[in-house]
Amino acid sequence: MLVLTRKIGESILIPSQGLTISVGSIKRGRVRLRISAPAETRIVREEVLHREQEACAASACTAPIDRDES
Repeated sequence: MLVLTRKIGESILIPSQGLTISVGSIKRGRVRLRISAPAETRIVREEVLHREQEACAASACTAPIDRDES
């Protein structure tokens, strides 16, 4: 795992994936991130992915969940 420190307005680039992650703001212990990625890149919060996986397992789902959330 890589741990980086960034200030508001600073970014992390992952050029091989076309990703830019920037710190938008920090208020009351919450960090707002800005993510720039290709349209075909699915970006999901971890807790949402876990919830989807649990729902899929409970319904004997065989295909991975992948919704177009544009």
